Amino acid sequence: MKKLMGKMFSSGDRRPEPPKFDALEEAAGKKLIFSETRTPAGERAYSVLKAAKQDMPALLIPAHYNGSPVIRIENRAFCGNGALMQLTLPKTLTSIGVFAFAFCAELASVELPDSLACLGGRAFYGCANLAKVSLGKSLRTLRNGLFVGCKSLKEIELPDSAVGIGNETFAYCEELERVSIGRGVLVIGENTFSECPKLKKIEYRGTREDWNKIKTDATSARFLRTVKVFCLDGEIGPF
Repeated sequence: MKKLMGKMFSSGDRRPEPPKFDALEEAAGKKLIFSETRTPAGERAYSVLKAAKQDMPALLIPAHYNGSPVIRIENRAFCGNGALMQLTLPKTLTSIGVFAFAFCAELASVELPDSLACLGGRAFYGCANLAKVSLGKSLRTLRNGLFVGCKSLKEIELPDSAVGIGNETFAYCEELERVSIGRGVLVIGENTFSECPKLKKIEYRGTREDWNKIKTDATSARFLRTVKVFCLDGEIGPF
């Protein structure tokens, strides 16, 4: 056997590489429509434009397509997909566009990758069954209307990377009971927690002095005076 192998591959020959085959990429190519784009460094990458059809109950976005990373989901890519219940996102993803998953009424949970830095406004608008969200560790801003009407969402923890919460971000989240905010947040926008009747306390991972430095719109300021804020060095409110 050794002799035969010696005849097939001399010391200067290279063994042929196995064919590159990614079943996930092949499946994605049939279910999703991609567009070529570029990374900030100018390297080739792909974004997801939309699904080939809108009745998929499970959606798995691949990390790579045609050998290059998938870094973005475009605006309204899956908006109105009423059948979508399960969503898996890759660790290569850096951006999700506005209304990307809006009105996906059966979507129950979302785990955003740590690579995600930009999440477009109203990306999950009207996802009535969305009960569990993990925001990852790199998100900077929770943009306007991000979770409006997510009536099943009970708790949310903002990453330490977050610096701002936009207008109406959690408006009409009727079951929301627990919010945890990192000390990096500098701004809370207009009507951020409007119509959240069960939200009576907020956990803040900073001091009372830090909390009082946060800039708030008048409408949010009025609401925040009605809840108890648990800071690292004590409590604030309600007033």
